[in-house]
Amino acid sequence: FADILSAIAGSLSIPDAPPLTGMRSGDSYILRREESALVTEYEVSLEYAAVTRRTKRTTDGATIEELLFRDFRKRDGVFLPTVVSIVRSHRSENLTLIFERMTLNEMPLDFAFKLPKSASTINL
Repeated sequence: FADILSAIAGSLSIPDAPPLTGMRSGDSYILRREESALVTEYEVSLEYAAVTRRTKRTTDGATIEELLFRDFRKRDGVFLPTVVSIVRSHRSENLTLIFERMTLNEMPLDFAFKLPKSASTINL
């Protein structure tokens, strides 16, 4: 589900833990994380300052899933992908979203939530 949300949002955040190792590869950085039987690699474009690929593999190298961000366009000084794909080859699954229009919200965002008078608060 988190992968689908990342695809819809056209973005991906890289979790802080466990630690990453990194190396430069051409015009990108490859960040790598190993957790138990899973290896996750993030390819970060220096040109776009964004993740262009996230690959999940087993420790023996079999690809479980790829999340691809492609065809970047510059909007308000920020590069945004217009094509986002989730590929799970071992399951013959592929989801591709193509964005025709993208806009950025004005900052700061202001959210006002009001509780109805009939609502009750429960502290757990």
